[in-house]
Amino acid sequence: GKVNMSQNPTRALAGLGYAAALAVSSPQVMHQEGLTLGASQRRLQKVPGDITRHAGLPYKQIYARAKHGLRERDVNVCPKIDDWEQYYLNDDAENVHARVYKSASARVAVVSFRGTQAGSVQNWEIDSDVMMMPVELGAPGPYRRTAPSSANVHEGFYLELQRVLPHVKKWVQGYIEGTHGIFGVPSDWKLVFTGHSLGAALATLAATLAEAEGWTRKPDAVVAFGSPRLADAALSEWWESKGMCDKILRVSVYNDAVVSMPLMEPYQVMDTFSYCLQNIRSCLKQFAEGPKKLHPSTRWSHVCPSSELVVPGAMKGVNAAMEDFSALGGVLAHFMGNSLFGYAYGVMHSDIPSYD
Repeated sequence: GKVNMSQNPTRALAGLGYAAALAVSSPQVMHQEGLTLGASQRRLQKVPGDITRHAGLPYKQIYARAKHGLRERDVNVCPKIDDWEQYYLNDDAENVHARVYKSASARVAVVSFRGTQAGSVQNWEIDSDVMMMPVELGAPGPYRRTAPSSANVHEGFYLELQRVLPHVKKWVQGYIEGTHGIFGVPSDWKLVFTGHSLGAALATLAATLAEAEGWTRKPDAVVAFGSPRLADAALSEWWESKGMCDKILRVSVYNDAVVSMPLMEPYQVMDTFSYCLQNIRSCLKQFAEGPKKLHPSTRWSHVCPSSELVVPGAMKGVNAAMEDFSALGGVLAHFMGNSLFGYAYGVMHSDIPSYD
């Protein structure tokens, strides 16, 4: 990949980021036997229109669903830490979900945003809302004074983040008013934002807004797995101006199709659809063989492109050179928890475990 892991400040937190991103993507532990939500459900603060639920979870280990082919089991993904405090934040209307993990012994806290669920209509609506909306970020930092003070971001990602971000802020900054951070994440702990796919985009945007809004407690690291492109180049320039690129690690599996998305503008989608309706045979043949070269939309950009760590893929898929094209492989390469392919395979065959 582009990143030199031996010099990347986030390297020691990448394994933890993967564990938390896998856990939040697994079936919800709140549904496990022995946990009743009735008494524990509560709101952080009564505000008009607030529909985000949150509750503590009575588990001291982080469990996730791990798969090897068709076999699967629940495993403790952080076996050396057994004092995790765990909470969930859930917006039922839009199916946006995050988990907060805190360990006093390890002096670390993690906010993990869940990615797209295959069966969630709400999540697919979020992903497909590829209109851009302007977001004010504030003055650029000292490392690039000419950077813009605003950026155009993915409308779906931004609007959905707003449904849980106020609660994330309270958990990391202190949720009792007037206590100046008591019960938040202590300043001498490490705070990590992480996620996979949609969750990776939300984690990156959350870190952006924490900086732009001047939170008193900002993340020390952002570990993003399989993140789609979420804004125009102005957002990356603003991150660079603030000197923030050292604290993001964007992990991409080689041949993962999602990391190049959004691929087309809305008008290009309609043009392609119209062409395929009129030339079905030609269109199907091109889809099967793969285009000669990938031409993603130039309006979209990743944050801090130099922060990308490309980990090995296990199969054919979709890449910029369109070598060994496979549409199915490009989808499977995006999967999170199967050790035969996708991010479980890529992480295990990368340098990430050696720095954990």
